[in-house]
Amino acid sequence: MSLLIFALPLPTQMLKYRIEYIGAEDGLSQGSVYLILKNFNRYRWFGSTDGLNLWDGKTMEVYRPLVKDKFRIEGIEIKKIVELHTKDLLMGDVNCMNMHESENG
Repeated sequence: MSLLIFALPLPTQMLKYRIEYIGAEDGLSQGSVYLILKNFNRYRWFGSTDGLNLWDGKTMEVYRPLVKDKFRIEGIEIKKIVELHTKDLLMGDVNCMNMHESENG
């Protein structure tokens, strides 16, 4: 004898989530994303195999290690992003650590 039980959530238990798709057509540098961080001002930071991506809700800005750019990041595979209490961000890959100083901190 087998018993199959389904636990269905009651209407009062329904969770509401907004699912948003962000891809290369939105400017994401790479489909392989290691992590996503939503910071204090609700921007989303994506650490990918092709640099760091910043989504402000409308546009994507991509940060990569570029020799001629004084605001470049070091490392291309961003595997960790941490928001500090100062609202600055630490980002790292296997070889280095970068710091992004918040303008609104």
